[in-house]
Amino acid sequence: MVLGLSDLKGQGKLLLIGGGSEKDQSWGWSNTPYQWAIDNSENKKVAILTYDQNPSEWLPDYFNSLGAVESYNVSVPDRNSAQTDAVYNLLLDADVIFIKGGDQSIYYQEYKGTKVDEAILSVYNRVV
Repeated sequence: MVLGLSDLKGQGKLLLIGGGSEKDQSWGWSNTPYQWAIDNSENKKVAILTYDQNPSEWLPDYFNSLGAVESYNVSVPDRNSAQTDAVYNLLLDADVIFIKGGDQSIYYQEYKGTKVDEAILSVYNRVV
């Protein structure tokens, strides 16, 4: 996440996990926490935020298999992309914003102070 803890004053929920690859088998570690995120969302829409320019459809399919009504990749490879209205609106349309793994410093450097940052805060601050 690109915010400091002092910025978190909203009514939203946070699920902070990391350090492993998702598994779609019934015993997979990620099933329970990701299911919780979907179950605790109003419209069950998941935006998968990534800096990858050609993201796989595996994660959207995985979230859909866990009960998401809609799940989609939002590819934001750089700061210019992070400032677009199109990206902002895609993120605002979601109930869950999943920030994909990888080099977390890229997310911080490219997204801090942008419309992506604004959208994350807006979704968090929604009263559900």
